[in-house]
Amino acid sequence: DIFAPDTLAAGLATSYGATLLAGAAAFALTLLALAAAGPARGVAASLALVAAALAPAVSGHAATAEPQALTRPAVALHAAALLFWLGALPPLALTLVTPGDAAARALRRFPAASPAATGLLLVSGIALAAVQLGPPGPAWLVPYAAILAAKLALVGLLLLLALWNRRRLTAPALAGEAAPLRRSIALEVLLALVVLTLVAAWRATPSPRAIAAAAAAQADLAPAPIEPAWAMLMDERTMVMVYAEPGRAGPVILNLDITTDDG
Repeated sequence: DIFAPDTLAAGLATSYGATLLAGAAAFALTLLALAAAGPARGVAASLALVAAALAPAVSGHAATAEPQALTRPAVALHAAALLFWLGALPPLALTLVTPGDAAARALRRFPAASPAATGLLLVSGIALAAVQLGPPGPAWLVPYAAILAAKLALVGLLLLLALWNRRRLTAPALAGEAAPLRRSIALEVLLALVVLTLVAAWRATPSPRAIAAAAAAQADLAPAPIEPAWAMLMDERTMVMVYAEPGRAGPVILNLDITTDDG
């Protein structure tokens, strides 16, 4: 019944339904941008970037963590910066196959815009990591933190490679020797795919923040301890304190504290 109306309606009513719709809108706008020309192409491409960045910001642990005013914008900005950077690499490499004015324009425009995207990627990533990890301590010794460490190491390699491309390989590419830059871009894409594979593993590795939140919720739902019930019985010569543990109907343990009139 996966295609039954009730099933689809229930799925689309969740936050992941909103993510799916935003992602579908991004793909549709991308196709429109590819088919359009002139200013309409830029408008459609920009709207596609916005829709794609919003998609992960409406669902998932990172987007729903507190404080929402920080995490949702941080996720959207992180995704937008990632999409701009990685999304520009394959078409840039294809443009370099045939040196000319188009390749020269691309080589000048991308390095000029990439520092802003890199800055957004780093700032938003640091903010999200701070929220998900919390203060340093034993809570960091979880698979989530290990994946984050591996991801940061690979991102560091990506940044060094991008810097090498800009400082050492762009000028030769502008002069017509584009093969080294194309190979370096291919290596960037490969490293980025490994990073995305690591990120996908986070679906099965809750963060320290999520673990702490789950533990707190479980503690809130735990039944309160049942106090023992008691009664005092006495006559002229004896007093008996009767305690029933637990203090509810059913099997109990009775404790009797008996005191005679002489103590």
